[in-house]
Amino acid sequence: MKKTLIKLLIIIYILIPITNIKALDTYSKNVVLYNMNEDKIIYEKDSDKKVKVASLTKIMTTIIALENINDIKEETIMPQEAFKELDGYVTSGFKINQTVTYEDLLYGTMLPSAADCANAIALKVSGTIDEFVELMNLKAHELNMESTHFSNPIGVDEDNYSTVNDIAILLKYALKNQDFYKIFTAKEYITSTNLKLESTIIEKSKPYNLDVSTILGSKTGFTDEAGNCLASISKINGVKYLLVTTNASINKSYHIEDAINIYDYYSKNYTYKKILNYNQLIKIVNVDKLFEKQYEIKADNDVYEYLNNEIDINNLTYEYEGIEKITKETNQHNPIGKLNIKYNNETIYTYYINIDKKIEFYDLKGIIIYAIIIFIILITIKTIKKHLHTQKKMIK
Repeated sequence: MKKTLIKLLIIIYILIPITNIKALDTYSKNVVLYNMNEDKIIYEKDSDKKVKVASLTKIMTTIIALENINDIKEETIMPQEAFKELDGYVTSGFKINQTVTYEDLLYGTMLPSAADCANAIALKVSGTIDEFVELMNLKAHELNMESTHFSNPIGVDEDNYSTVNDIAILLKYALKNQDFYKIFTAKEYITSTNLKLESTIIEKSKPYNLDVSTILGSKTGFTDEAGNCLASISKINGVKYLLVTTNASINKSYHIEDAINIYDYYSKNYTYKKILNYNQLIKIVNVDKLFEKQYEIKADNDVYEYLNNEIDINNLTYEYEGIEKITKETNQHNPIGKLNIKYNNETIYTYYINIDKKIEFYDLKGIIIYAIIIFIILITIKTIKKHLHTQKKMIK
């Protein structure tokens, strides 16, 4: 009996379809992942927690510089103050009073994450570090980065903090700048002084033979308190991703492993599926005061949604919520209802419905009154004519 029960359980287990992929896990304690095709968060983990963000700070440093420098090809001098108190921090290889271009400084700030370049940019743009930091915090306020405060252009912990959500907001904004995008996606750069600068993601992935080919652009960060951090973008199978992670262990390049694994996971397990067809019937509703008594609400476009590959679109359900009768007062521009598209009783997409054509209404009461008036007029005219005809006969 016991053996029979075990066999039965095994058969049941085999026959039950697997509907859940193993949950995604990360080394990083704070994560946010966007599908940038839709500007939509598709994965997050403690994404609103205020944390140290180390050199991810330099994303703000770079975009502030780009918005305040007229010509990045212009030459400038490396100021001595830019090298102040930089023991233990990465530097570019530039020398005090050396002639460089602003472009050199920008690439130096982002690729090797050089502190001297970040300081030099701040000094050249604002005159003092403090005044430059004011610009950084003003921009954070403008972008509604409500859980962020910068205290320096480098990423020294001090009173310098943010969230992965806020850094994602910043990165999305910065990437709209063409020069920033070019710098962010560069893997190496040769300066005007013939110095080769290499992206830290290359440097940190080599010892562990990590394949970073799917990472289109990146900025790393590291302090003891922030752990290993990474902001990156990728494009796989036509889907654009933006990922920000912080607080991975500093013992290994776990932040890069996280990015590789996350991009791989979503590109293999998620695709765009058509969940609503153009002209698909949604609902038939009654129409008030119209000779045609019903109106067919149909989808006015195809709808695709980014879904787990294991979701069978043949098992989707469609629930209409909205008006049951169209009247003359129904607004033809605002949504008259919505269609909730569900899988396993969970809404995966909401399609908002508008009336897609002008409906001519006919007021039956008005038509009857109008007909009565016409009838009265015709009878009156007929009566007058008859009266006139009678008078003519009497005159004769």
